[in-house]
Amino acid sequence: MGDSVVEDQVPKFDVGLTGCRTEPLASYLKALGVLRLVADQKDPKACGFWQGENFVIRSKLDRDALIRFFVDEWWPTPVVAPWNGGSGFYPKDNREAADTILESQDPRLSSFAASINVGRSFVAAQGWTERPADADKVLLLSTMRAKLPDDALAWLDAAVVLGDNRLLFPPLLGTGGNDGRLDFSNNFQQRVVEVIAARVGASLESSLFGDAVMSRFEGTMGQYQPAANRKTNPWDFVLLIEGALMFAAAATRRFETASATMAFPFHARAAGGLSVVTDSDEGESRDELWLPLWSSAATIRDVRRLFAEGRATVGSGDQTRAASSGLDFARAVASLGVDRGIRGFVRVGFHARNGLAYFATPLGRFATGEVRSTRLLDDIDVWFGKLRRKSSGKGVPTGVALACRRLEQAMFDAVRIDDLGPVLLELGDAELALAHSLSFATKVFLDPVPLLPATWADATDVGRIEQRLAAALATRPGMRSRLIPLDRSGRNFGRRDEPGQVFTEGSLVENLHALMLREDVESQQQERPAPKAVATRRCSLTDVAHFIDGNVDDFLLGRWLHAFTLIDGGVQPEVPYDTIRPPTSFALLSLVHHRRVRDIKLPRTAGMLALACAGDSVGATTLGIRRLNANASPLPVAAFVEPTSRMRRVAAALAFPLSSGQRRILESMVLPLSDEVAVDTTTLETLQEQA
Repeated sequence: MGDSVVEDQVPKFDVGLTGCRTEPLASYLKALGVLRLVADQKDPKACGFWQGENFVIRSKLDRDALIRFFVDEWWPTPVVAPWNGGSGFYPKDNREAADTILESQDPRLSSFAASINVGRSFVAAQGWTERPADADKVLLLSTMRAKLPDDALAWLDAAVVLGDNRLLFPPLLGTGGNDGRLDFSNNFQQRVVEVIAARVGASLESSLFGDAVMSRFEGTMGQYQPAANRKTNPWDFVLLIEGALMFAAAATRRFETASATMAFPFHARAAGGLSVVTDSDEGESRDELWLPLWSSAATIRDVRRLFAEGRATVGSGDQTRAASSGLDFARAVASLGVDRGIRGFVRVGFHARNGLAYFATPLGRFATGEVRSTRLLDDIDVWFGKLRRKSSGKGVPTGVALACRRLEQAMFDAVRIDDLGPVLLELGDAELALAHSLSFATKVFLDPVPLLPATWADATDVGRIEQRLAAALATRPGMRSRLIPLDRSGRNFGRRDEPGQVFTEGSLVENLHALMLREDVESQQQERPAPKAVATRRCSLTDVAHFIDGNVDDFLLGRWLHAFTLIDGGVQPEVPYDTIRPPTSFALLSLVHHRRVRDIKLPRTAGMLALACAGDSVGATTLGIRRLNANASPLPVAAFVEPTSRMRRVAAALAFPLSSGQRRILESMVLPLSDEVAVDTTTLETLQEQA
């Protein structure tokens, strides 16, 4: 107990390692290497944490003592890979560094020398003159694991995993400790020899603290820092390999499969929408790592436990599952599905960039924190997972593949901001892409987007005029089946020739014309009841006026229309007051088309809608005025004149639902004033409030 008290009284120093930063990967791994070596070889109570972009180590070593430790006391972890060509174990390999270690009298290299002897003895006994075949590698690994010194097993655990008589390679160390023709073990040996022979602290200070020092060493940092030139600091490579040993892989067996798979800390399948990960990246990548950043001091035991678990989850309740893709990790990070002590993650992908060589590619920074909308992505988890699986590979329509990637990118973005609007837009586009490739969707059993709960509306930022108009249109009866072919259940795609579907790839104005004309036909044929004049959402007459004037983005309005039909009950934006009136031609046609004026039910006016859609303002308004003259009140004019293009927009605007109060405002614009209906400014404000 006395020794413990004395130990607790030893002062602790916080040493900021300005040369060990969160990025690039080499710099992050150096930080882990420093903590691991100091804690294992000098101060078991050492701890470390990230402060801003730099790593801080807290131990009994101040800056000068830390440098002396690495220069005079540190002993390297034995790193040998006789299963690789170029590893120093075969006649054509560079064996100079290994020979130097074997001949050295430095006690710090004794375990390293013993490990090299184990490998050379086995290779000689097998009579191998070049790297062994895969089947022989399994025997080699099994034998070496039994004969190597204990401190050499950390390298084996991090570099290669034995599973079902085959080798599995964690992405951090390439394919068993090499990247293309670059063997990490041989390079590590060369640089260990360099730093131990030098026994000076200048290059070490440069590595730890970022001081500028010229290096005489000829080498490369490989995938860990591709931009580094060939004049590299040997300590950088030594410490990053020592840090990589914190990542120890293991073989795990899932219940649903008989084959072993690899469990690697914070490892995910490559994914990323459009911004950083391409199709070829996903097909050829070694996947990606999510590197944790923690701001509270953690001991080596804490950090090892963190990396040993290295898991994140998505979903909730019975739908909870382990995060497997980059998107899953982003969702888990945002919804606090990871250890609360982590303040963020650095995302790194291993992508082919130079022949067989892979680069550790930075893919962004993700902060932990509760983002409300992220939980709602669970509602589309199953549907999107199926879409993603079916939309990769050969034979996938280009539109479907692109829509999937755009949706994935929107989901990535949604975990950073509390707005699901972009996801909704891309969901609508993805469903439309499937509808346009109906044969493919049917063949691979891809269904429409499942109806989303009303909570999606609350998580969507709605403030644009296009959104307000789309929200009103989306709640028209059966609107979703007008956009895409659906069967009677509304949950599956229907036939391409579904009579109810009228929207095509044409303009929004043309599609709204088709909608109104189809409803007119259905009303006559009594195939279905005529749609209600008042939908569950209303428009602002000001917004309708802007639509008629062409002051809206029709394409965006159409996208929002499709998006809002996916939400059960639609979206209810705040509708502004009616400060601008639409043209009188619209007021006239709206009253006659909806067949009710001053509580008088009007007969159908044949041909009026068709003429309006064709842009014939005189013909359409003449019929409308005749109808009012015969059934309501006579008008002092015979027709209204509008340009053809404007009249077509007036006809399209008839699709926007209005309230009874708004119809009374339209009546005041068209019908002569009477004692019963005297509409002044005060009355209009009252009608707006009623609306």
